[in-house]
Amino acid sequence: MSGTTYDIEYGFRYNPASQISQLTRSNNVYSYRAARPSLDYTVNGLNQYTTVAGKAFTYDDNGNLTQDTTQQYTFNNANQLVRIEDRGPCEWCVVL
Repeated sequence: MSGTTYDIEYGFRYNPASQISQLTRSNNVYSYRAARPSLDYTVNGLNQYTTVAGKAFTYDDNGNLTQDTTQQYTFNNANQLVRIEDRGPCEWCVVL
């Protein structure tokens, strides 16, 4: 049935590398708890997220994610994840 409260449309915006840089949806009726209708993603030339919803992500010289909005990651000399530390609650976390 067209035009009901359960209709949903998704919109995608792509960057020059054909990666999804933004997802929007017209209706959150099928969204998971705490979902937002839109998040902006920024990626670098190594296909790493540098920001998500305006929050910075950082990487070490080996390309390992070292910090996101909620956790800090520690790697050993063999690039193995050895520790994860919580940095606090995430204000915008979304499960898509």
